[in-house]
Amino acid sequence: MEWKQPEGLKRRWVIGEDHIEMAFGGWRFAGARGRIGDSKYELQASGYVKRRLALVEDGKTVATMEPNFSGTSAKVTLAGEEFTWKVTNIMATKWALVDRDKNVLFSVRRKGALRIQGSLEVKDESVEHLDQLILLCWFAQVLHEEKPVAKY
Repeated sequence: MEWKQPEGLKRRWVIGEDHIEMAFGGWRFAGARGRIGDSKYELQASGYVKRRLALVEDGKTVATMEPNFSGTSAKVTLAGEEFTWKVTNIMATKWALVDRDKNVLFSVRRKGALRIQGSLEVKDESVEHLDQLILLCWFAQVLHEEKPVAKY
């Protein structure tokens, strides 16, 4: 599956056939929004040195992501479950979400140099809330690609 910016360099991305969408409004990621089907989410980033990310639905935090010190991995929490979002190659162009048993649920690989786009490979579609996990990790990936010094 591909995630891409269908409108050139506009800060809007889609995965597949518009099932999952993410768009940034304003300056510096202010007003990031996501959509999965008919459900709408806010995507929030807080912290300066260590970015903490949150997926919020109807004012309630649904999922969080907190990076480790080096920025090469992050703890993801959703519905009482914990996952790890981690870089899987030396160039930091491929990332994967793994469960507690180290099983890869999905991976994201950046493609192209000018626009932030890439491929999404889902390994386990049976995971509950998979689309929400994809949206949060995708948000982290876009932040990482646009601000490599701050990681995400």
